[in-house]
Amino acid sequence: PSSLSPSAPPSPLYSCDPKIDGVALSLRYERGRLVRAVTRGDGEKGDDVTHAARAIRAIPVVLSAIQKKAPPIPDVLEVRGEVYMTLKEFEKLNKQREEEGEDLFLNPRNTTAGTLKNLDPKLVAARNLSFCAHGRGEISDPGFAASHSEFLSRIKSLGIPVTPHLYPCAGVE
Repeated sequence: PSSLSPSAPPSPLYSCDPKIDGVALSLRYERGRLVRAVTRGDGEKGDDVTHAARAIRAIPVVLSAIQKKAPPIPDVLEVRGEVYMTLKEFEKLNKQREEEGEDLFLNPRNTTAGTLKNLDPKLVAARNLSFCAHGRGEISDPGFAASHSEFLSRIKSLGIPVTPHLYPCAGVE
């Protein structure tokens, strides 16, 4: 546009961050409380794994402002992200299984998926799964965030983990 000065840098068009190979999860908060956690499932219908999500330390059950400038919490805030098991935790779990004479798990992603379906919250908590938010679903307050990077910053201020490796970029290069 002609209103931009020739020396003004262009606004970022992209937010780039690493892809986490985990299990897609949608967290729904109502009035700041986790009410539902659902996997992507088959793309049409996901699995309700709220019982497991409540046992994952990385997922806040109640949102609260952990930073002074945290935004008001919307009545409905749906956050999408990935639940995953770090390689360190995976190796630790398999070492323990080997010592106990049990079959080893094949990979962290499938182990995470199986853990989410387990009905024992103590087992879920013991697996030390992680969560990283990367997207938004339904939000009752349309003014909650004007951009993707602002959305991630705001949910981080409410205690939801996001990647520390987010880079705004003006182009593909």
